[in-house]
Amino acid sequence: MSGSNYKNVELDRIFKELKSKNNTVQQEASRKLYTYLVKHNEYCDYIFDQFYELLDSDQKEHKLGCFLAMNKILSVGRETRIVHYVNKFIPTMLK
Repeated sequence: MSGSNYKNVELDRIFKELKSKNNTVQQEASRKLYTYLVKHNEYCDYIFDQFYELLDSDQKEHKLGCFLAMNKILSVGRETRIVHYVNKFIPTMLK
């Protein structure tokens, strides 16, 4: 399996955990996503496309998982590119 495919599998697992009804699982997934972004910020576009999908969901757990992940990114990381992407979501969240 190529490195790129492995990363997508890892991201898919993280986003599945963000959709969990278990808050502890969601919190841990948000930490994993932050760590992933720090290591692989070239996948920001894919990650934030997934955020849009979570925010567009009718499932409150999906939205909560997205908020937890974005909060983790903003509170722990101050990397300019990552914060820029998260700031794109603020108008979406305020609707």
